[in-house]
This record gives sequence, structure tokens and C-alpha cells, in this order.
Amino acid sequence: MIRKQQIDPKIHTLLSELVPVPARDARLAQEGRARFLTELATIEDTATAKKYPIQFTFKTALALVLIGVFLFSGTVAVAAQSALPNASLYAVKLWTENTQLSFTRSPQAKAKFLMELAEKRADEIIILTDQGITPPEQVFNLLEQHIQQILSLAGNMNEDAYTQTMLGLREFLRAQQKRIGEPRKFTNRETERLFTRTGQTLQSYLDRVNFGLSDPQGFRNRENQPVEQQPPIEVTVTPEGNQYQNYQTPDTPGSGTPTPQPTADPKKGDGTGSGNDGDGSKKKDGSGNDGKGSGTGKGN
Repeated sequence: MIRKQQIDPKIHTLLSELVPVPARDARLAQEGRARFLTELATIEDTATAKKYPIQFTFKTALALVLIGVFLFSGTVAVAAQSALPNASLYAVKLWTENTQLSFTRSPQAKAKFLMELAEKRADEIIILTDQGITPPEQVFNLLEQHIQQILSLAGNMNEDAYTQTMLGLREFLRAQQKRIGEPRKFTNRETERLFTRTGQTLQSYLDRVNFGLSDPQGFRNRENQPVEQQPPIEVTVTPEGNQYQNYQTPDTPGSGTPTPQPTADPKKGDGTGSGNDGDGSKKKDGSGNDGKGSGTGKGN
């Protein structure tokens, strides 16, 4: 047993101040523990944030990509608008055009924008050709693709929008057909081949547009069929020249306008005119005396 005189007086004094302490309340202990763990988690998050200031999650990466797209669109994309098909920025030009087209909702607005794109393609073809450079076949294909898209959109428009779009497309095709067909000196056979093909393609589209203006319902029915099942469009050439006026879709009742019959030759007497002596009244064979008669049948 340790005697009292062997303990440091200071320690003895401190020990004498100790009093019995009751047991800790369990509820208060649980609440204190919860507060401690919460504070500890906050401290850990703060330390992690300081150590790793950017967390490259999917959302963060997507946000960075979008920011880059906007910055890219505001600088490079603007500069690419004047790029020709043989320039490195031409792919950017096409990308921005497709993006703008995808955000255009109205079919009529889309058709108008596509017509602007088709005119750009025609401009690019002419500019490169005048510079002695063969335009890539891709540009000719894009020109045809834009026109085909306009026709497809027109088939689903209401009557007023349909008529307005088709009339605008007809004027566009006539203008571009004239540009493509202008006499020019080609540097090689490939360029000449592409121009010839495009001129023929523009004419075929013009035939379809004229058919669509003369028979809107027949045009809609035809455009809604698969390409391989679409009946050909028959074209009648008028005496004034190579103007495409009347169209008839074969095996499609009520489509197009009737093809005009050829004018009779009065000297042969094979028409239905009212000649004075070709009505069979003077001769049994109805041939007439002066060749002006139009009857061919047996006279009465």
C-alpha cells in the first residue's frame, strides 16, 4: 500500500478533486457520433477536391466537348464557309450545313435551305471548272442529292407550300441547267463527262417538277413508291422547241394530261376537217377533187 506521504502533493490535490461520474447517456452518445462522422466526411471531401480539382466524369467530358464545338463553330466553321471542294476546310463546311439542316423543322424551310445548298454546289462546280480544276464527283452527287431531298419534302407539303416549292425549284433547275450547258473549254474528258451527266440529270428533275405541277396527286403517288417501282415519266415535245409540257405516268389512271394527237396532213386526206369535196358527197371514195378534203372513209 502506497503511503500518502510518498505521493507528490500536487498529484494528491488533483486526485482529491475527482468525483464519481455518472454513466454517459446512450442517445447523446449516438448523436455525438453521427455529428463526428458527418464532419469527418466533409473534411475528406474538401481534401479530395483540393488534391483533384477536376473530376473527368462523363458529364464533365460532354460539357467540354460542347464548349469546344461552340468555340469551333465560332471561328473555324465561319472561315470554312468560303472553302471550295479542294480545300481542307470543305469537310467542316459540309458538317456545319448538315448541322443547320438538322435543326430546321419546317419542311418548306428545309426545302428552301436545301435549294440554297444546291446553288452553292453549282457555284463550286463552275468556279473550279473555270480555274481548270476538275470538281470532285462528290460535289455533283451532292447537287443531285439536295434536289432529290427537295422533291421528297414537297410530296408531304400542303397544297400552297407544295406549289410554291415546286415553282421555285423549277426556276432553280432552269437557271442551273443554263449554267451547266454554257459552252466552255474542258481541260479533260472527266470534267466533260460530269457536266454532261449533270445536265441530263437536271433535265430529268425538271421533267418531274413539271409533272408534279400538272398533276400534284399523281406526283405524290409516284414519289411515295420505291424508286425501282416508279413508272417513267413520258414527255411530249411541243413544236416551239424542246419544251416539256404534257406528262403521263403509264398505267396510272387520271395522272397527267392527255397527250395531244398529231395534226392531220390535209394533202393526204386523213384528218377530220371539213373540206368542200372530201366529205364523200361527190365521189364514192371521198378523195376530193383538190386534195383539201379530210375524210378517209367511204363516201355515201
